Amino acid sequence: MNWKTIMKFTKWIEKRLKDQATKAIKSSDSDVKIFASFLIILSGVVLFTDKITDFGINETLGFEDTQTMIWILCQTLSPLLLCIGGILKPYKLFYSVPLYLYFIQFFWIFNPSYKMDDFLLHVYAIGFCIGVFLFLALLIFFIKKVRENSKKLIFNIRKLTSFILFDIRNKYINKENRKEFAKDVIDFNKTLK
Repeated sequence: MNWKTIMKFTKWIEKRLKDQATKAIKSSDSDVKIFASFLIILSGVVLFTDKITDFGINETLGFEDTQTMIWILCQTLSPLLLCIGGILKPYKLFYSVPLYLYFIQFFWIFNPSYKMDDFLLHVYAIGFCIGVFLFLALLIFFIKKVRENSKKLIFNIRKLTSFILFDIRNKYINKENRKEFAKDVIDFNKTLK
């Protein structure tokens, strides 16, 4: 077996394995998305655990009080849950829950006189979530347009270079070297991706 045959066979195996993995994922995809969405919601809700319960913990492990220890612990767990949930690809709408709760917490840090049941605080948080989602939607739209235009530009560059180089080949390259020159042109165009 030569090297090219081995490479073709390896690519064929990779494709088959990828197809099987894709089929297996699709069958349980909704269950994984629901679990991931639950983790995303939990990553936001866990931030307020210290206000709900102290779990009967008496040992503060050097912190001022139990509530502070639980708050610090939850601050550490929240991003981890968010990352794990994000890796599992949740429904995108559920990112609004931790975003909403993070904003409330962030706002409360700079203005602790606000209470959790303050109407304006929730209006600000909802407005912030909507603003972030609109910003992300516009950013994604812009990125897609740039990619689309880049693909068109690369396609046109490929056509132009092919035309120029084959024109050069026909006018300036002797007949013995034309085949090798054509191969070089094709290899050059393959590099433009």
